[in-house]
Amino acid sequence: MNEIESHKKNHFVPRVYLKSWAQNKSLNLFTLNLKDKLTRKQTTGDIAHKKNLYTLNFESKKDKTLEKIMYPMWEIQWPKIVENLRNDIIDEYTLRIIKQFVIVQSFRTPKFVRENYISVKGTEYEMQEKMMFPLFLIVGLPALLDNCVCKLYKINSVENFITCDNPSTHWYLHNNDRFSYISGIMIRQDLQKDKRYKIICPLTPKYLAMLSPNLGANNITESDKKKFSIKVVNSEEIKHINRMIEHGADKLLMAKYPLDLIY
Repeated sequence: MNEIESHKKNHFVPRVYLKSWAQNKSLNLFTLNLKDKLTRKQTTGDIAHKKNLYTLNFESKKDKTLEKIMYPMWEIQWPKIVENLRNDIIDEYTLRIIKQFVIVQSFRTPKFVRENYISVKGTEYEMQEKMMFPLFLIVGLPALLDNCVCKLYKINSVENFITCDNPSTHWYLHNNDRFSYISGIMIRQDLQKDKRYKIICPLTPKYLAMLSPNLGANNITESDKKKFSIKVVNSEEIKHINRMIEHGADKLLMAKYPLDLIY
């Protein structure tokens, strides 16, 4: 691995995704550090990255990263999805890419990678064992896409959804509207059949997706899988959702305007 490759920045929150929160062509957005409580103006390239987070350190001359292998499949398409959302175009293609984005992003955090994948070194058997993480994405992702239902939340006011350094967040929603954070998808087997188990993910400052990946266990029909619903949210619901996003954050919140971070 050469000097440039050894210092590669892997953006676990993609820059193409954060552009929706950026201020025009400057690519600046506002961040709030949960540790020091300071709001800063930063560029999309300067936040939510970690060196060699997805590097596969095979003992060969060429280094590979999961970022190059897996994630471009939807990143290339994301600008079109944002344009469709801006124009309220929700067709089958848009819906599938949204599901794909939310599910892949739910794996794309330093904590998940650290706990479920270790750089490959050693015997061929160990190499195959450590490859279970990318294989899980390849094999598990289509099954999740085919067996989840999506609900979209839309804002029609000047208020905005915020996002965070863990934008695709797993929640176990209680009947009394209290919420608690659950880490990991398809890891907690006891939650797979619970209808209250959801993944929430801001798509743009005006759209948020909520997925129900557990519905695959309930024998939903093919037409159900292609359906979606849109709910226009009010100010109180926006505040509630933004609090959920805040609780799902690891260290950082991101917003289009500083006032969006105050609710």
